[in-house]
Amino acid sequence: MPATFVLQATNEGKARVELWSAQGQRLLSSELYDSKQAARNAIAAIRRAASEAEIVDSDQSAATAKKATTGSKKAAKKAAKKSAKKSAAKKAAKKSAAKKGAKKSAKKSG
Repeated sequence: MPATFVLQATNEGKARVELWSAQGQRLLSSELYDSKQAARNAIAAIRRAASEAEIVDSDQSAATAKKATTGSKKAAKKAAKKSAKKSAAKKAAKKSAAKKGAKKSAKKSG
């Protein structure tokens, strides 16, 4: 069973969003919204943003945190490029070895 969003209405006519795990643990509780529709809009925004959300350590200053997330994106891109180059190099090495093997067997046959 997946997590569940719960809309809670207050006595003052406002609404709050809570996210509960399948195990019954409250994962988050939102600010108060002026209406249930505003709370529903918040749920939609959370769903859109959460899958690509970055984690920022609140112990870091805002500038350091921004620099860290930018740096991690650059590091990830660099690692992906490096991995792609290694993969291409391995394929080229295998091809070269296969050609050499074919030439050796051709010399032995002929």
